[in-house]
Amino acid sequence: MMRNARQQSPTQRFILVDGVLYVVIGVTAIVVELTGVRPYWASGPFPVLALNPIISLFHITVGLLWIVASKSHRSAMLACLMGGVGFGAVSLLGLLGALTSIGISGPAAPTNFIHLLTAIVSTYYVSAGAQDVVIGRVDSDAVSAGSREIWNVTPKQ
Repeated sequence: MMRNARQQSPTQRFILVDGVLYVVIGVTAIVVELTGVRPYWASGPFPVLALNPIISLFHITVGLLWIVASKSHRSAMLACLMGGVGFGAVSLLGLLGALTSIGISGPAAPTNFIHLLTAIVSTYYVSAGAQDVVIGRVDSDAVSAGSREIWNVTPKQ
C-alpha cells in the first residue's frame, strides 16, 4: 500500500532518514578522501569520515537502498531487519578488532558505535515499529491486521 508522506509508518520514516544520513556520510567521506582536505573533526578526536572510498561507496549504496525501501512499509521492515543484522555483525566484528583491514581500528573506533546504534534502532523498528501507525493514532485492530498482512500470518481459529 502506497502512502503519502503524512501517512508513512514510523519504520518508513526511520529508514528514509537513516538512508539519507548514510548517503550524506558516504558522499562526504569520499569528498574528504579525494580532496585530501581533512577538517579537524574528520581526523581529530572524532574520525568518523576517515574511511576508505570502498567503504564509503558501501555506505552510499546502503543509504540509497534504504531510501528506495522507504516507499512501502513491508520493504522498510525488511530493510530494517537486514540493517539490524548486518550492522550488528559489523559492530560486533569491529569491537572484536576483526575489521582493522577496512579501517575500523578496534573496540574504541567511533564507527563501531555508529554501526551499533544503527543496528539497535533498526531492530527496534522491526519489532515495535512493525505496527501500522498513522501519525498519533493507533487502532489496535488495524495494528493486528497490519502486522498479519506484513508477515503473511493468518490467525489460528
